[in-house]
Amino acid sequence: DTTEKKGTSGSYTVEVNSLYGSYTPDKALDGSMSTEYRSDADSEIIFKLIFPSAIKVKKFKMAFRADNYTRGVTTYFQGSNNGTTWATLFTTTTKPDNLTEFTLTNTGEYTQYRLQFIPTETGVNLYQFELSEYEVSTYINKYTLSSGVPDVWHTGQIILIQTPANVASL
Repeated sequence: DTTEKKGTSGSYTVEVNSLYGSYTPDKALDGSMSTEYRSDADSEIIFKLIFPSAIKVKKFKMAFRADNYTRGVTTYFQGSNNGTTWATLFTTTTKPDNLTEFTLTNTGEYTQYRLQFIPTETGVNLYQFELSEYEVSTYINKYTLSSGVPDVWHTGQIILIQTPANVASL
């Protein structure tokens, strides 16, 4: 479908608020500099990634279309855990035509990240976008079992108990 503003790939979902023709958002995530995501909006353009659990992004890369496009754009890289309140982690007016890496000095763990583009003219042509360095936190808790312990276990044995990300859903 050439009008898809939302798609899922592996462990994340991508959403955009504006789409031009068949230049869908997945094309900015496919690793190819010969495909692109295009927007035809003339104001705020959103390119959002949603993850099932929080990650901490330290670096990201992006590249824009170079030929004949001298449109100005301010890009905000933002994080959120609810999709409503956004923390601005990085701002740039640089519009690289080669895949360029940006390092964040302001980081946090978020379930959603977005590029918010404010163009000076209509549209944005995003060739590539990737999160180039990020962390996923793993938490380990130790418990002592005192009853119902299987015979094959011994005192002091460490076990791993994994719980779903949303414990309230149990």
